[in-house]
Amino acid sequence: KTVRNDNSSRFGKLIQVDFEKGSGKVVGGNITQYLLEKSRIVKQAPGERNYHIFYYLCANCETDSKQQKELQLQGADQNYYTSQYDNNDAIFVEGINDQAEYGKTLKAMDTMGISSAEQADVMRTVAA
Repeated sequence: KTVRNDNSSRFGKLIQVDFEKGSGKVVGGNITQYLLEKSRIVKQAPGERNYHIFYYLCANCETDSKQQKELQLQGADQNYYTSQYDNNDAIFVEGINDQAEYGKTLKAMDTMGISSAEQADVMRTVAA
């Protein structure tokens, strides 16, 4: 969430297209993604939200005591990086169920073939 909308992208993409000399036919290409505004990880502007995954993980830890104990996370309203301005409008966004989105994130990781152990490693890294 930013002051502009609830889903502002923090990523940029560079699309490179390779052409064949002479004919001009497309022969290849690639997309490079890069993180914008790295500073948002540690500080947000008033009324803005940090990265969604932090809120998803905190929401899940509120009901999953095993994960909460392992990751040492509280609710998003009790975490410095997700509640710097004590602004509930940024912490809890109308229409977004962070715990349900956490479940969707895990399902997407399953679909991509990421094992449960690897998913746990990712969440430990995010929580760190």
